[in-house]
Amino acid sequence: MKGVCLEVYMSEFSTRKDSSQYQWLLETVGRMGLKGGTAFKTLAGFGRDHVQRKIFHELTSNISVVVQFVGTELEIQRIVKLLVDEKLNVFYTKSPIEYEALEGAF
Repeated sequence: MKGVCLEVYMSEFSTRKDSSQYQWLLETVGRMGLKGGTAFKTLAGFGRDHVQRKIFHELTSNISVVVQFVGTELEIQRIVKLLVDEKLNVFYTKSPIEYEALEGAF
């Protein structure tokens, strides 16, 4: 199938409605009917704020989390609208992809 991959980048410590922002986003998008999403904590990176890296003795450092969704163009447009409507302080990318669930996957 052809679709879109949406990656949303945010601070690990950002919160939304008494929850971490990434957890809130996963739960909210799940209620919208998308079949899945995944959050990844990053190890290192740089961006609009500064260079970030997380090593063992810096467990409280503020790193980024990437939340990834795969869906149809319409599904992804609805998620982007949510990001805008909720005025979330995030950065996102959208990429066209081809995807398929293989027999027995997950």
